[in-house]
Amino acid sequence: MTDGGPNLYFGEPGQTDILITYVYDVAFREGAYGVAAAWSVIIFLMLLAFSWTYMKQTNATEGSS
Repeated sequence: MTDGGPNLYFGEPGQTDILITYVYDVAFREGAYGVAAAWSVIIFLMLLAFSWTYMKQTNATEGSS
């Protein structure tokens, strides 16, 4: 509804943007595909780290005996 706004500075995410919608806007509104691809790799690494930490803390990979 707010389209990510209000935008405080040009080229920065708005106050209601989340990282995923900001990357989408960078790619398809601004045409900066390289920057969006770099952000996508960072998001993937964040998710990988979160998943690995979760798996270790919950012992999800351990077999039930």
